[in-house]
Formats: sequence, structure tokens, C-alpha cells
Amino acid sequence: MGGLKIDTKARVINKDGDVIKGLYAAGEVAGGIHAGNRLGGNSLADIFTFGKIAANTAFEENN
Repeated sequence: MGGLKIDTKARVINKDGDVIKGLYAAGEVAGGIHAGNRLGGNSLADIFTFGKIAANTAFEENN
């Protein structure tokens, strides 16, 4: 488990702690609170929540 580090706006964060412009992540590709062991279906809340956040952020930053 694990994945890309994201901020509260679903923007991907690099190793230096900086936002990678134009890159957003949500769901199982992003790291989460379940660390190395996630039961199937546990990421559904993350997918729905951060998917919408990622879409909104991408729209706001690119229009």
C-alpha cells in the first residue's frame, strides 16, 4: 500500500514537499490512513471525496 502524497486539494506533493503543478490524485493511487493494509472497499470514501476535490481543484487552477 501507500501511494502518492497529496494535499487537501488533491494536488500531488513531491519528495521536497512541493506541489507538482497539474498533477492530481485520488483513491487508491494516493496514500491514505490505512498504511500497508487496506481491506477491499475501504478506499471508496477517499475515491468519492478526493475525486470531486481533484476535479474542482483542476478546474479552478486551469481556467
